[in-house]
Amino acid sequence: MSERNSSGERLYKDINGVKCNIRGMIRREPEWVASRFNIMENRIDTLTAERDETQAKVRTMCHEALAADAQFRDLQADLAAMTADRDRLREVVEACHSAMCSAVHELENNPRKHLKAMLAIQQAQPIVNAAREQQAGAKGGE
Repeated sequence: MSERNSSGERLYKDINGVKCNIRGMIRREPEWVASRFNIMENRIDTLTAERDETQAKVRTMCHEALAADAQFRDLQADLAAMTADRDRLREVVEACHSAMCSAVHELENNPRKHLKAMLAIQQAQPIVNAAREQQAGAKGGE
């Protein structure tokens, strides 16, 4: 903390060690004041350039964050759609599996219905195969 007078002005020491405010230093040590002024102006220029550079970096980071957020939201939507597709395929496969199991059970318990059971199995098989192919394609695309 710098020393101040009763008016709140910062106090400096001239070449002889006498304390005075900035106006006194301008009268007694004009070269020192000019040097300090130049140093402060250069520091202001440096800080301004650093601030501008930091603001540009922050703007870039904000744009990148917004782009990443949009990409994340797109991926979330894709995942939701893929999950819904998977669930629909699971239902189809389970229904076909159930139909095939019923047909096999019918066949085992009533050999006369063999032809009907075989027909049901043949009708369900393409659906099961298509569902498996879709699942394999979905896994390959991940």
